[in-house]
Amino acid sequence: MSLDNVLAIAAVARGSTFLLVFGLLISIPLIVAGAAIILAVLQRLPILVWAGAVLLGWIAGDMLVSDPFLIGRYGPARMEELHYPAAIAGAALVLVAGLAARRFSARH
Repeated sequence: MSLDNVLAIAAVARGSTFLLVFGLLISIPLIVAGAAIILAVLQRLPILVWAGAVLLGWIAGDMLVSDPFLIGRYGPARMEELHYPAAIAGAALVLVAGLAARRFSARH
């Protein structure tokens, strides 16, 4: 169980030991079961790992052009022009890096 989940349960419990313990007892099995289901799906459909990686690259490229520093430096119009090219470049970069890492690990 990750730290952010424990902190969320502690925040919701608001000092109640019963609610904290109850929340942990419920959430730990749910997280373990959810992880097992996700692992089974990813083993059956490994393309989803690649799709998720490409999506993260797309989001990273999109975030890059929405950075306030870059918008202030180059202007919102210029950064809006780069919206899709940056997102596509981010997705492509992650895909190429993943394929290179896969090839490198296969050799060693």
